[in-house]
Amino acid sequence: MARNKERHEAALRGLIDEARRNGESRSAARRHHLVPEFYLKHWADDGKIRVTNVDESRSWVTTPNKAAFETDYYRVESPDIDPDEVPPLLFETALSKIEQWGAVFINAAVTNHDVGVDDEERVLFSLYMAMQYVRGRHFRAVARASATDYFKLKYGQITEKGIQHVLRERGLKVNEANMSRFRRFVDSLNSEDLALSPTKASLLGLSGRMVSDIGSYLFERGWHIYSVPPILVTCDEPVIPVPGPPHPRGERGGVADAGVVLFPLTPSLLLAMFDGESAYPQRPYQLDYADLADINREIVGASSAYAFERPARRTAVALKVPEAREPISRTIASVGQEADQYLIRRHRPSRWVNASPAPPWPVQRWFAGQD
Repeated sequence: MARNKERHEAALRGLIDEARRNGESRSAARRHHLVPEFYLKHWADDGKIRVTNVDESRSWVTTPNKAAFETDYYRVESPDIDPDEVPPLLFETALSKIEQWGAVFINAAVTNHDVGVDDEERVLFSLYMAMQYVRGRHFRAVARASATDYFKLKYGQITEKGIQHVLRERGLKVNEANMSRFRRFVDSLNSEDLALSPTKASLLGLSGRMVSDIGSYLFERGWHIYSVPPILVTCDEPVIPVPGPPHPRGERGGVADAGVVLFPLTPSLLLAMFDGESAYPQRPYQLDYADLADINREIVGASSAYAFERPARRTAVALKVPEAREPISRTIASVGQEADQYLIRRHRPSRWVNASPAPPWPVQRWFAGQD
């Protein structure tokens, strides 16, 4: 894995160097897509796709270019960043190159219906998927919520003596004005009137730093491309870890520990990346319509907001998955007899966290013998 990580990092360094050289060459580009336009075009018929707002069960037909974009979503600007060193459009420029790597692999899959033997193409496509994993709304929402939760854990139950200690540590006077100001800060945190978040520049930097590691985890998996009837949907979070048993159904998985990671390549091609080449010897190499219905439900359930499909279909609306949950949640379990001995566990709830009953894992044959 170390060698593959070096290859990922070398590819990323070359990409960043090229993006720096191009710098502001795309400074006029302000419409930034959450999912690449080239990717959504695979779901287009006559230049149109169907978009569904999953939480609102609202659906419409539009063009791939007008689907799931935000103005200046990737623009990097901060008083702490020198625009000559880090051009504002660096991230967007880098994405355009990474998307080329994605297009090459998907076009080859459409032609060959397999993953081929070219490790270099797989390295680059795993980087493409890693970037897609961290570029979306869910990644940012989790990072923001984690920052707020950190301060809640640190200060939420702080005592008067604790406040005094913090003030002294920061070189502030311990007087009623500062004490009162700190109490208001804590009250606002606990009431959720205040949210503390990294800057957008920090979030983009965090995204970039994680790409190599995530790409390495994806590359090391056992890849298989399924050819299926052209009924697959996709969504704005198309890299979909499926934890499988014994993981709780109400929690989102990660790319490192999921039993399988799914990525819809086209309406008729599904990339499944298994946890080890031989981890699931009974995995099926054919998927029937019941399997595809479960997979489509999982894809729609993974969305932050939007699902996409061919314009004549209405699968995403028909599925009616539960509304998206909070980005993170935590549970507190006692680990000892003393009142102050407890374990805090944070996790990312899935849409199924309050579903009763929760749906079974998709394609349960993938996880045979894993209970």
